[in-house]
Amino acid sequence: MAVFATLVAVRTGLGERALAEGTIARRRGEFEAADAAYRAASGYGNAAAAIERAQLELLRRDWAGTGERLREAMALAPMRAFPHLLQATLETGKPGPWDSAREERVLVACRTATALEPARGATWSASAGAMLKLVELRRAAWDPARTRSVIAESADGFAEALARDPGAARDIFARILEAGGKSAFLFDVASRGNETASLSPLVGLLLDRGLWVDAEPGLWAAAEERGVLPAFAAAASDALARRAMLREGGAAARRGLLAAPGDGALTIIAADLSARLPGQEALEAAPLYRAAIAANPTNLAVRRRFAGFLLARNLLGEAEREARAAVDADAKDAEAWYLLGEILRRDGRAGEAAAAYREAAALRPKNETYRRAAAGGQR
Repeated sequence: MAVFATLVAVRTGLGERALAEGTIARRRGEFEAADAAYRAASGYGNAAAAIERAQLELLRRDWAGTGERLREAMALAPMRAFPHLLQATLETGKPGPWDSAREERVLVACRTATALEPARGATWSASAGAMLKLVELRRAAWDPARTRSVIAESADGFAEALARDPGAARDIFARILEAGGKSAFLFDVASRGNETASLSPLVGLLLDRGLWVDAEPGLWAAAEERGVLPAFAAAASDALARRAMLREGGAAARRGLLAAPGDGALTIIAADLSARLPGQEALEAAPLYRAAIAANPTNLAVRRRFAGFLLARNLLGEAEREARAAVDADAKDAEAWYLLGEILRRDGRAGEAAAAYREAAALRPKNETYRRAAAGGQR
């Protein structure tokens, strides 16, 4: 038994070393050397090396060689999903005639992969991408019912990937685009269940790829149909604002408000974006801030932002009312006390400003700005 264990350990070590040599050669672009090293490693029973050999053959578009290597990889790693995903890639990539058996091989490979590794979001995403590519390749030959069925299965797969790895939303959407998915399909995946947080990465990707203008009308229609228009408006506003498209972001938020006029979050988004516009355009923020505060008077952060907005435009009376409302609601709000001091100082009321500054500094003694203001009665 001890001898057997020693032999297994030696074979394993040799396989790992050959695999590492193959990986180094591949990174250098030395594919023949990499293939030789991988072949040696797979001879020692290293499943990862067999998979690497299959990928090399696929890169070289050696379809027969890829198939042979895949059979070897599946024998060495019967519980791994990746060889099955490579099988789907092989079937959708190689030339030659299509028939129902070839189509079924793609679908079986995809389903087998997710059955073997159901917890991995990347497996679901790769499987769903292969299915979607199959649809694009075979749509003209299929009846509408079969097309709808496979599209739905692909959408389910991408939704599973998103649920397991929401942080990979952008990569998942990129895979959908690469597989030929259209904007309606993207929205279907992004807006399922409680995954509406994925809408912002979706809009961001479309913006970055230059696809937003063409996709936007269909996405708004889909959002309205699914009843998630406010969430989509917020996502679009966020993605647009991140790219300094403030007017477009504000317009998206206001479009959402047309469908949900009482949506406080959208109102705040629209107000904040309007406030960042130049000149007179920024004044559109004032009625939006007032509406947001009327809807939720306890949102002190919005009161402070509105007070700061008014101060910047020298509208001191209303600015003071908002700042005082904030400190009345929470006497420990140091930021509101400091803001009140700034308003009072601007209004020429130095004594009252100094008292407000002292309140801020007492609450946040480590804040140097507050300390200086309290010490000198000014900034």
